[in-house]
Amino acid sequence: MRIYTQISMLYAAAMYLMWGLGFMLAPADMHKILSAGPYDPATSALFTASLLAYAVIIIAFVSFLNRTFITITIVILAFFGVTAIYQIVNGQIISNAATISTLVITWGVGLFLAYSLMMEAAGTEWSTSVAKSRRPSRKKAPTRKKKAPKKKKKTAKKTKRRR
Repeated sequence: MRIYTQISMLYAAAMYLMWGLGFMLAPADMHKILSAGPYDPATSALFTASLLAYAVIIIAFVSFLNRTFITITIVILAFFGVTAIYQIVNGQIISNAATISTLVITWGVGLFLAYSLMMEAAGTEWSTSVAKSRRPSRKKAPTRKKKAPKKKKKTAKKTKRRR
């Protein structure tokens, strides 16, 4: 399950990276795809920065996957998804294939990550893989008991008594 979690997080990061790079390279054209309002370069630049930051943060979290980072990624995806739904309902974001597919992927990855955390809490096999370090697991070699060094016998020295 761990590999699926990493793949889904990387998928979301790649999507945000593509949107961010698109806004960086052709902001006016990307704005036409996304927004119904007038073009504002400052807002587009801030949106670009936030998308690229989302992508970088999620990629960093994949490198050091643990429960906390998965939870933070869920919060990022939920925040982005709720904001997108709010903008679509208000008519500020155009409802087209690109925006709807981004929204579906965002919520899908977020729900999958939440499901994976619930599986971990239930104690399924995935919980052990998350807790392990990044090193491959090794079986412990049987240990040999060391024998205690033999003690030298003390020989009684015959002492001559003087009278």
